[in-house]
Amino acid sequence: METLVPQLLITRKKNVDLIIKGSRCLNSFQEFVLGSVSHKVVKRAQCPVMVVK
Repeated sequence: METLVPQLLITRKKNVDLIIKGSRCLNSFQEFVLGSVSHKVVKRAQCPVMVVK
C-alpha cells in the first residue's frame, strides 16, 4: 500500500490519461490474503485503468 499512494499522486501531477497495470492471476484465496494492487488502483485512480493478464 505504501507504494500505491505515491504512484497515484504522480498520475495526478503528470496528467496521465491511462494507467496500464499487470495482473498476477492469483487464485481467490491468494488474492484475499495478499490483496490485489490492481483492484486498489482501479478503485482509487482518477483516470481510466486497464488491467492486463
